Amino acid sequence: TSSDLIDTSNISIGTSTPINNSKFSVQGSGLLNPFSVASLSGSTLFTVLADGKVGIGTTTPANELSVNGSISVIKDSSIDFDGGSSFASIYATELTPGNVGLVFSTSNDAMSIDSIGRIGIGTTTPEANLVVVGTPNASNPFIVASSTGDSLFTVLSNGNIRVGTSTTPIDNKFVLNLDGKDDGLVIRQFSPLKQAF
Repeated sequence: TSSDLIDTSNISIGTSTPINNSKFSVQGSGLLNPFSVASLSGSTLFTVLADGKVGIGTTTPANELSVNGSISVIKDSSIDFDGGSSFASIYATELTPGNVGLVFSTSNDAMSIDSIGRIGIGTTTPEANLVVVGTPNASNPFIVASSTGDSLFTVLSNGNIRVGTSTTPIDNKFVLNLDGKDDGLVIRQFSPLKQAF
């Protein structure tokens, strides 16, 4: 038709001028969706709406990309999130031979889940259901806190453990606060019980 142009270098539908110098251009008209792909039976497989939203398996995408169905990510491919000044990604990779898992990465590999469900924080090779590996810049690799931020359980970088207290004497491996005081119960490494309740 007069609004369609096919020549030796470009294909343009709805316009005689290629969009952004593209080899294939489609320009919508009015409220009509500019592009759709359907199956042999007429079911819509892929749709681009007039407002730019893209639907795969759906004709009513609610966001810039809506998918009705499963998404497969090939090994060593990633889904990236660009925050402008920060960046994060999720990618599938072979953590160990025959063990493909997910890795959640920011500036480094922050968390991983292997093929049998083991979770690693600070490591991509967890050897138990949950493995936490501290970083050189973190003073404590593991902390459990209350809803108000009070420390309930802490593993220090030197291996010491404290329960119910925010302070730990340097020479104690385990400190338990039973009554709100810092020294409710202290167990000293390689020494008899120092204090009991």
